[in-house]
Amino acid sequence: MYKRLISSLIPSLITTALLIPFAAQADWTLDGQASSLGFVSIKNGAVVESHQFKRLSGIISAEGEARLIIDLDSVETLIPIRNERMRSLLFKTTEYSEAFVSIDLDMNEFVTLDIDSNMAKTLTVDVMISGQTAAVTAPVNITRSGDSIMVSSIKPLVISAGSWGLMPGIEALRAIAGLTSITPAVPVSFSLKFDLQAD
Repeated sequence: MYKRLISSLIPSLITTALLIPFAAQADWTLDGQASSLGFVSIKNGAVVESHQFKRLSGIISAEGEARLIIDLDSVETLIPIRNERMRSLLFKTTEYSEAFVSIDLDMNEFVTLDIDSNMAKTLTVDVMISGQTAAVTAPVNITRSGDSIMVSSIKPLVISAGSWGLMPGIEALRAIAGLTSITPAVPVSFSLKFDLQAD
Protein backbone atom coordinates (compact mmCIF):
# COMPACT_ATOMS: atom_id res chain seq x y z
CA MET A 1 0.00 0.00 0.00
CA TYR A 2 2.75 2.45 0.98
CA LYS A 3 4.71 1.58 -2.15
CA ARG A 4 1.66 2.34 -4.29
CA LEU A 5 1.13 5.65 -2.45
CA ILE A 6 4.76 6.68 -2.89
CA SER A 7 4.67 5.64 -6.54
CA SER A 8 1.59 7.79 -7.15
CA LEU A 9 3.15 10.81 -5.45
CA ILE A 10 6.51 10.71 -7.23
CA PRO A 11 5.29 12.07 -10.62
CA SER A 12 3.47 14.95 -8.91
CA LEU A 13 6.50 15.80 -6.76
CA ILE A 14 8.82 15.70 -9.77
CA THR A 15 6.50 17.97 -11.77
CA THR A 16 6.27 20.45 -8.90
CA ALA A 17 10.02 20.41 -8.39
CA LEU A 18 10.58 21.13 -12.06
CA LEU A 19 7.96 23.82 -12.55
CA ILE A 20 8.50 25.99 -9.48
CA PRO A 21 12.26 26.51 -9.93
CA PHE A 22 11.69 27.23 -13.63
CA ALA A 23 9.11 29.90 -12.85
CA ALA A 24 11.17 31.37 -10.05
CA GLN A 25 14.23 31.69 -12.30
CA ALA A 26 12.50 33.19 -15.34
CA ASP A 27 11.51 36.73 -16.20
CA TRP A 28 7.91 37.91 -16.43
CA THR A 29 7.04 40.48 -19.12
CA LEU A 30 4.10 42.86 -19.14
CA ASP A 31 1.43 42.18 -21.76
CA GLY A 32 0.68 45.77 -22.74
CA GLN A 33 -2.40 44.83 -24.77
CA ALA A 34 -4.00 43.05 -21.81
CA SER A 35 -3.00 45.67 -19.21
CA SER A 36 -4.49 49.03 -18.34
CA LEU A 37 -3.76 52.05 -16.17
CA GLY A 38 -6.26 54.86 -15.80
CA PHE A 39 -6.83 57.95 -13.71
CA VAL A 40 -9.66 60.33 -12.96
CA SER A 41 -9.62 64.13 -12.99
CA ILE A 42 -12.11 66.34 -11.19
CA LYS A 43 -12.63 69.88 -12.45
CA ASN A 44 -14.72 72.70 -10.98
CA GLY A 45 -15.30 70.52 -7.94
CA ALA A 46 -17.93 68.36 -9.63
CA VAL A 47 -17.05 67.28 -13.19
CA VAL A 48 -15.40 63.84 -13.15
CA GLU A 49 -13.59 62.53 -16.26
CA SER A 50 -11.70 59.28 -16.87
CA HIS A 51 -8.39 59.06 -18.73
CA GLN A 52 -5.81 56.39 -19.47
CA PHE A 53 -2.29 55.71 -20.70
CA LYS A 54 -2.35 53.60 -23.84
CA ARG A 55 1.26 52.39 -23.84
CA LEU A 56 2.68 50.45 -20.91
CA SER A 57 5.67 48.15 -20.66
CA GLY A 58 7.41 46.37 -17.84
CA ILE A 59 9.21 43.35 -16.51
CA ILE A 60 9.63 41.35 -13.31
CA SER A 61 13.08 39.79 -13.20
CA ALA A 62 13.80 36.34 -11.82
CA GLU A 63 15.22 38.06 -8.74
CA GLY A 64 11.94 39.93 -8.16
CA GLU A 65 12.98 43.36 -9.43
CA ALA A 66 9.76 44.72 -10.90
CA ARG A 67 9.47 47.80 -13.09
CA LEU A 68 6.54 49.33 -14.91
CA ILE A 69 7.18 51.98 -17.58
CA ILE A 70 4.37 54.41 -18.47
CA ASP A 71 4.65 56.27 -21.77
CA LEU A 72 3.36 59.70 -20.75
CA ASP A 73 2.99 60.74 -24.39
CA SER A 74 0.31 58.06 -24.70
CA VAL A 75 -2.09 59.84 -22.32
CA GLU A 76 -5.62 59.60 -23.74
CA THR A 77 -8.38 61.92 -22.52
CA LEU A 78 -10.56 61.61 -25.65
CA ILE A 79 -9.95 65.30 -26.39
CA PRO A 80 -6.86 65.87 -28.61
CA ILE A 81 -6.11 69.41 -27.41
CA ARG A 82 -6.33 68.25 -23.79
CA ASN A 83 -3.97 65.37 -24.56
CA GLU A 84 -1.46 67.88 -25.91
CA ARG A 85 -1.86 70.21 -22.94
CA MET A 86 -1.31 67.38 -20.48
CA ARG A 87 1.81 66.33 -22.35
CA SER A 88 3.29 69.82 -22.55
CA LEU A 89 2.03 71.59 -19.43
CA LEU A 90 1.58 68.82 -16.87
CA PHE A 91 4.02 66.01 -17.68
CA LYS A 92 6.49 68.07 -19.78
CA THR A 93 7.19 65.04 -21.94
CA THR A 94 9.89 66.76 -23.97
CA GLU A 95 12.00 66.41 -20.81
CA TYR A 96 10.38 63.42 -19.08
CA SER A 97 8.63 61.18 -21.56
CA GLU A 98 8.19 58.24 -19.18
CA ALA A 99 7.10 57.55 -15.62
CA PHE A 100 8.46 54.58 -13.69
CA VAL A 101 7.03 52.34 -10.99
CA SER A 102 9.47 50.01 -9.22
CA ILE A 103 9.48 47.51 -6.36
CA ASP A 104 11.45 44.49 -5.15
CA LEU A 105 9.25 41.40 -4.78
CA ASP A 106 9.55 37.99 -3.17
CA MET A 107 8.77 35.94 -6.27
CA ASN A 108 8.18 32.74 -4.30
CA GLU A 109 4.93 34.28 -3.08
CA PHE A 110 3.67 34.57 -6.64
CA VAL A 111 5.04 31.63 -8.58
CA THR A 112 3.86 29.14 -5.97
CA LEU A 113 0.26 30.36 -6.18
CA ASP A 114 -2.07 27.62 -7.36
CA ILE A 115 -3.47 28.04 -10.87
CA ASP A 116 -6.64 30.19 -10.87
CA SER A 117 -6.07 31.23 -7.27
CA ASN A 118 -5.52 34.73 -5.93
CA MET A 119 -4.38 36.62 -2.90
CA ALA A 120 -4.68 40.16 -1.57
CA LYS A 121 -1.53 42.01 -0.67
CA THR A 122 -0.47 45.56 0.11
CA LEU A 123 2.57 46.73 -1.85
CA THR A 124 4.64 49.86 -1.34
CA VAL A 125 6.05 51.01 -4.67
CA ASP A 126 8.32 53.85 -5.74
CA VAL A 127 6.82 56.06 -8.43
CA MET A 128 8.98 58.45 -10.45
CA ILE A 129 7.30 61.23 -12.45
CA SER A 130 9.11 64.24 -13.91
CA GLY A 131 12.31 63.19 -12.19
CA GLN A 132 10.77 63.12 -8.70
CA THR A 133 10.14 59.93 -6.71
CA ALA A 134 7.55 59.27 -4.02
CA ALA A 135 6.34 56.08 -2.34
CA VAL A 136 2.78 54.87 -2.87
CA THR A 137 0.97 52.16 -0.91
CA ALA A 138 -1.22 50.01 -3.14
CA PRO A 139 -3.66 47.29 -1.96
CA VAL A 140 -3.72 44.81 -4.86
CA ASN A 141 -5.28 41.53 -5.86
CA ILE A 142 -2.86 39.03 -7.42
CA THR A 143 -4.24 36.22 -9.58
CA ARG A 144 -2.28 33.30 -11.06
CA SER A 145 -3.59 31.90 -14.34
CA GLY A 146 -1.37 29.37 -16.07
CA ASP A 147 1.88 31.10 -17.02
CA SER A 148 0.64 34.58 -16.21
CA ILE A 149 0.08 36.76 -13.16
CA MET A 150 -2.52 39.54 -13.01
CA VAL A 151 -1.96 42.39 -10.54
CA SER A 152 -4.99 44.65 -10.10
CA SER A 153 -5.84 47.51 -7.77
CA ILE A 154 -8.47 46.49 -5.22
CA LYS A 155 -9.76 50.06 -5.08
CA PRO A 156 -8.68 53.31 -6.74
CA LEU A 157 -5.48 54.74 -5.28
CA VAL A 158 -5.86 58.41 -4.43
CA ILE A 159 -2.52 60.10 -5.00
CA SER A 160 -1.52 63.73 -4.56
CA ALA A 161 -0.10 65.54 -7.59
CA GLY A 162 1.98 67.68 -5.24
CA SER A 163 4.09 64.66 -4.28
CA TRP A 164 5.73 64.85 -7.73
CA GLY A 165 5.86 68.63 -8.11
CA LEU A 166 2.94 68.66 -10.56
CA MET A 167 0.98 71.52 -8.98
CA PRO A 168 2.37 74.19 -11.35
CA GLY A 169 1.30 72.03 -14.27
CA ILE A 170 -2.19 71.60 -12.84
CA GLU A 171 -2.47 75.35 -12.34
CA ALA A 172 -1.35 75.91 -15.95
CA LEU A 173 -4.02 73.47 -17.17
CA ARG A 174 -6.66 75.20 -15.04
CA ALA A 175 -5.74 78.64 -16.33
CA ILE A 176 -5.58 77.76 -20.03
CA ALA A 177 -8.92 75.92 -19.87
CA GLY A 178 -10.58 78.73 -17.91
CA LEU A 179 -11.60 76.46 -15.04
CA THR A 180 -12.36 77.36 -11.46
CA SER A 181 -10.36 74.43 -10.10
CA ILE A 182 -8.73 71.08 -10.85
CA THR A 183 -8.58 68.77 -7.86
CA PRO A 184 -4.95 67.73 -7.12
CA ALA A 185 -6.04 64.41 -5.54
CA VAL A 186 -6.13 61.89 -8.40
CA PRO A 187 -7.75 58.41 -8.19
CA VAL A 188 -5.72 55.82 -10.13
CA SER A 189 -6.73 52.25 -11.07
CA PHE A 190 -4.76 49.54 -12.86
CA SER A 191 -4.81 45.96 -14.11
CA LEU A 192 -1.42 44.55 -15.12
CA LYS A 193 -0.84 41.17 -16.77
CA PHE A 194 2.64 39.64 -16.65
CA ASP A 195 3.48 36.57 -18.75
CA LEU A 196 6.18 34.04 -17.93
CA GLN A 197 8.96 34.11 -20.53
CA ALA A 198 10.14 30.68 -21.63
CA ASP A 199 13.83 30.08 -22.30
